[in-house]
Amino acid sequence: MRGEHGDGALRRLGAALDRRWARSARPSRGEEIELAAGRLRVRRGGGPDGVPVVVVPDPPNVVEHYDGVFDALAAGGPVVVVEAPGFGFSAPREGARYRIEELSSALEELLLRFGFRGATLSLACVGAFAAVDLAARRPDLVGRLVLSQVASRREMASWVRRKDVCGVIQAPLLGPVAVRAARRRIARWWYRAALPPGADPGPFAAPALAALRAGAAFPLASAFQEFARFPGDRLRPACPVTVLLGTADPTHAGTELGSVAEELPGARVLVFPRSGHFPDLENPGEWLAALRAPA
Repeated sequence: MRGEHGDGALRRLGAALDRRWARSARPSRGEEIELAAGRLRVRRGGGPDGVPVVVVPDPPNVVEHYDGVFDALAAGGPVVVVEAPGFGFSAPREGARYRIEELSSALEELLLRFGFRGATLSLACVGAFAAVDLAARRPDLVGRLVLSQVASRREMASWVRRKDVCGVIQAPLLGPVAVRAARRRIARWWYRAALPPGADPGPFAAPALAALRAGAAFPLASAFQEFARFPGDRLRPACPVTVLLGTADPTHAGTELGSVAEELPGARVLVFPRSGHFPDLENPGEWLAALRAPA
């Protein structure tokens, strides 16, 4: 039986493979910026006035998932849609491990690069904890959080384990290799499973599958393995928080979504009974209103 030291070495090797795969592909279109966190793929728009908005797609979602709402986003002020380091076409820095803290630091660096203060951050699922972490650390940079499909860390950790068929994703080294080999099959299954019964997964799956065919990265195993080790300290962002919850998400059938109050007491929670795992994209009007709500 391997000890934690052996498992740690295998996790590092798995993360190294994921980094290599992420650096091997470049997008056919779009802008890239070089940061210490890595080479990040972004789409920018909007004028200089208004509250800046930064959106991070929930993998395997990519920048293109927000094409239909981008103009509406940009009409209210500066906006950046950015793929997280190591996901999609964003290549991570050398040594990255796909930790929540790394995404938090990358967002901090991005906000400073663009001169954004009091920005609104929109993240989802386990990635939402990076936004919470940054808001707690840098209240000068973050003025509002709009989070989607997130529960307490306890519940999200349980969800990660439940979604791991046969424990493969949580297996050091084996997980990243298995996900890499089956990434398009996993994506097809995911969009069928994450939307309400009877919903057409095609419009959601198409941009992700096109990106994956072009070489986009999807290091699900490395990210999930690190999330299982994310510290359990409670974070308390001082800014307003809105949480969007789709309760027709079959993948969260066993999740106590209301447990988000344990992490974010006082958060405004919007429940969408007919929405699945993507309440922002499934309810763009309500999501846009939450992003641009007055302070």
